Amino acid sequence: MLRQGAAVHTVTRHTITPEPNPIGDAARKFATVTEHKVTGGAVSFQGNPAVEVSNTFSYVAEPLQGGVVWSPTTNANLNEYCAPDSSAASVRILGTLVNPSRFDFGGQQQVVFNSITVYQPFFVLWHLLGSCQSYSYSSTTLSKSWDPANPEPPNLMPQDSTVTETVRFKGMARVTVPAGTFDACEFESTTVTKDTRSVSTVTATGWIGVGNGLPLKAIGRASRTPTPIPGATVTTIELLSASIDGQPVTP
Repeated sequence: MLRQGAAVHTVTRHTITPEPNPIGDAARKFATVTEHKVTGGAVSFQGNPAVEVSNTFSYVAEPLQGGVVWSPTTNANLNEYCAPDSSAASVRILGTLVNPSRFDFGGQQQVVFNSITVYQPFFVLWHLLGSCQSYSYSSTTLSKSWDPANPEPPNLMPQDSTVTETVRFKGMARVTVPAGTFDACEFESTTVTKDTRSVSTVTATGWIGVGNGLPLKAIGRASRTPTPIPGATVTTIELLSASIDGQPVTP
């Protein structure tokens, strides 16, 4: 993943299913996420040595029945700052810089902003794991957003939260997704995020491709307290297609 010049392209399908709730929102929602990541060279991020990975990101939500827009289309150019950890055979994310991010609400309204996120000391993504193993960590997230039209942003909005995640390797498995049937490492995870207003908990099962390290499938249940709408949502993510250095990933 951190080989300079390496290019990874993925397309995933997201299915969001609300659990029964008092307002009767039971509509299943769908979205397609496209990411194209290219590994750059060595840089410094917040005073720490890192490798810069550029990511062209797109999130397109399918309208509900009647053309109702439930989530904005998002397009972003972001840089991820990564640090390899040979002892854990994984890659740690030190932070991200988004420049810019665009939210389009059905062509009626567009919001553009820049943002920076710093993870102290780091954040780990499943699909960057170098091997099948269990791990746990705690991280504080510091994030700020601003309007890129302001050369010296007066409206910095710090959003601090603490993330505690435990991931357990369950074993090897065969998993079938639209991209094909693959050998995979199966994981279970619990992620708790706390900020000044609420606590959110996500329990998930994920499958990471053996030999390619790609996220093949994940099923996660998210809940938040306190919330004006009791209940939770279940999100299923499946790989539609992928390529590494321009070569299609096949079983």
